[in-house]
Formats: sequence, structure tokens, C-alpha cells
Amino acid sequence: MTGVRGARGVHIAAVDDDIRERLATLPWDRPLAQWDGVQFGSLGLSRHTVRAVECGQAEALAETLIIKETDEGRAGDEYRLLCSLRDAGQPAVRPLGVVTGRTTPTAGALITQRLTPAARYDEILRDGPRSTAAHSVVDAFAGLLARLHQAGFFWGDAALSNTLFSPGQAGYTAWLVDAETGELHPRLSDGQTAHDLQLARLNMAGELYASTSTAAEADAAAVRALDSRLAETYRSLVGQG
Repeated sequence: MTGVRGARGVHIAAVDDDIRERLATLPWDRPLAQWDGVQFGSLGLSRHTVRAVECGQAEALAETLIIKETDEGRAGDEYRLLCSLRDAGQPAVRPLGVVTGRTTPTAGALITQRLTPAARYDEILRDGPRSTAAHSVVDAFAGLLARLHQAGFFWGDAALSNTLFSPGQAGYTAWLVDAETGELHPRLSDGQTAHDLQLARLNMAGELYASTSTAAEADAAAVRALDSRLAETYRSLVGQG
């Protein structure tokens, strides 16, 4: 990965010349929240400011970059972790680069490639946990968690909101889009996998409850059923059931 200097000493390390040139034109001296003409897009929930930027003028070069504002150390750590997951063939977004040396309160940024076609869980489950697609989304989420655990990846914040779902003939495929809290180990202990699964269940239940517009018992029952489905599908995939 090579780099260039942007305005006021900003360092842009990216894997592609066209991407580096496009990134160098962006207003890195301002926080992302203050950028003009940069689309928000369907980027999902994040504790960080996230923006989407078009890269490449010609149609053949055009792609959308996702910029996540974070501190320099975390940006570099997440970039390297995503590279390791990519090299291991795991379903995670493609890392493209890191920006450091900004004079803004948050000095770093992580650059990834936008995954297409893909949607957030709340876009798919617009009708709440009783949506006809809910089982497919939960199965895909369980499959992603199982694959990552078998590869030695401890997520630390497994959640539907940290995942994107791409459609296929047999249902959805889930992709990791936020690895900030993750750790890669040669092998995970039973305690690590159990803890990660419990976090996934708690996060998913909260997200599904939040997707409902009513307090109907039918919605609560649907969330409980999906929680059981997540645990059962995960355990069957890792050979525990």
C-alpha cells in the first residue's frame, strides 16, 4: 500500500492510484460531518461519522468509497484486520486505505469499498420481525458469525447493524462491515465464542424490537423465535447442535 500527501500534511495510504488521487481532493481539514456535496447514502448505523464518496470519473472506474472517521490507531488496526479477513476469504468489506495526519478532532479515517448489491437489515425488514425475509436475514447472520468464529475472529460487537446483506437465489449472504472491536486469533476458546454469540443475540433482539412500530405481542413473539433461530442455526453450523 503506497501513499501520498494531501493538504496540510495529511497522509493518504491507499491501494489504488485512482483512489489516492480522488481522496487527495477531499477537504480533510474539516470533520466529515461538515463536508458539502458528499452523500450520506444507506450506510447503516455507526458510532462514527460515515460518508460515501464517488471515485473515478469514467463509468469503468466509478465506484463508491465508504469513509469512516475514527482515530489514527483504530483506522490502521481495522484496515489490517480487514486485510487479514480478506486474505482468508472471509465475507467482509474490502479495505482500500487509511488517512492519517488530519488536524481535525478525529485525526484518522478508514476507507473501504461499498458493497453492492447489498442492503441494511432495517431496509429488508421494513415490516419488522414478522417480515417474510426475517428468517433468511437471521440465518445469514448466524452463518457469518459461525464462519468468522471458525476462522478465529472474535467480533466483540456482533450486530445486524454491523452487517450488510446481499441477495441471492437461496436467500441472503451476510457481510461484516465493521471490524473495529474485532480480534483475530489462531483459535477461539469456547468462552470467547459463547460470549460473542450472547452479544449477537442481545444486539439482534434489541435491533429487532426497535424495528417494530407497535408493542404487539405477536412482534415480541417473533423476536423471541428469531433469537432461538439464531442460536440454533449457529450451533448447528459449528457442530454444537
